[in-house]
Amino acid sequence: MSKISQLILGLIIAFGALYYTVRDVSAGDVMDSFAAIDFIYILPSLLIIIFSYVVHAFRWRILLLPVARIPVSQLFSPIMIGAMGNILPGRPGEILRAWLLGKRKNLPVSGILASILIVRLFDMVILLFLFTWILLFHAEVFSSQIQYAGLSVETMAKGFGKVTGGVLLVLGIFIYFTVFHKEVLKQFIGNRMGKWQAKTEQIVENFSQGLQSIRDPVALLKVTGYSILENAANIFTFYPLFWAYNLQDKSLTALLILMVVVTIIIVALPTPAFLGSFQAGVLIALHEMGNESEVVAVGFGMVSWTLNFVVIFSAGLFFILRDQLSFGQLLKASNQTK
Repeated sequence: MSKISQLILGLIIAFGALYYTVRDVSAGDVMDSFAAIDFIYILPSLLIIIFSYVVHAFRWRILLLPVARIPVSQLFSPIMIGAMGNILPGRPGEILRAWLLGKRKNLPVSGILASILIVRLFDMVILLFLFTWILLFHAEVFSSQIQYAGLSVETMAKGFGKVTGGVLLVLGIFIYFTVFHKEVLKQFIGNRMGKWQAKTEQIVENFSQGLQSIRDPVALLKVTGYSILENAANIFTFYPLFWAYNLQDKSLTALLILMVVVTIIIVALPTPAFLGSFQAGVLIALHEMGNESEVVAVGFGMVSWTLNFVVIFSAGLFFILRDQLSFGQLLKASNQTK
């Protein structure tokens, strides 16, 4: 699909999801829910969001060591601009991040992408663990009666688990052969690429270099620790808002269910900046699965999405201006990496 087609489709899905979220509540009731928020809890939520990106930078620095030694302070710009880039069609944030760092440090983009691949692999493992835990001990929350876009949440949950598990398996096999049997992989892929064999082998070589960090037990342990800490921060970003809205259920289980359901919906329904799909996921988790009122769930979704968007957009815009980049350059890079 072209970028314009992706944008149009993404916006259609986003507005459809927003309609689903607010269809049964009035604007006045939502505004009243905002007025009832205990705003003292907004600051902790913002600080946790910022902290998660700091941890992310430290984790990424370790995974980049085989490619180059880069100070953590120089990683915030590509991280935040990349996160802001997910507003664009196709969510090219990760590609933009690799392009920005490669351009600045004159590094192979494929090697940087390898490090990002490992980051996402660790995140998927942690998410699958949480997903499995909830399905084993709280499967009753995924009722087949709760539907969105014609599909039950139970069906989407099972489908999400299968897709994520399949992707995890493929990535795991690819990473294993890249790290431990590079020549076998190069030969296997090269024999099927014809005139692109040389280019393909170079890409595998760069990926192999970027993945070397996981062979170091100490580095692997650090990355695992940072991954757990960052994902915990992402989950607990919601928790101060539980108190801001004085939700009935402030348990850890409710928090994990919220995180898993929101993740399922934003993956199943890709929209620019997660607009609409994020709010729909919150509504399903808090209202249709939980015992919260619909107005509270709608307001909660809007506030939590806005807090994340404010951090990402303000930081991304700051680094774009500081680094004297233009939106045209970012769009061009996004199109070039299509």
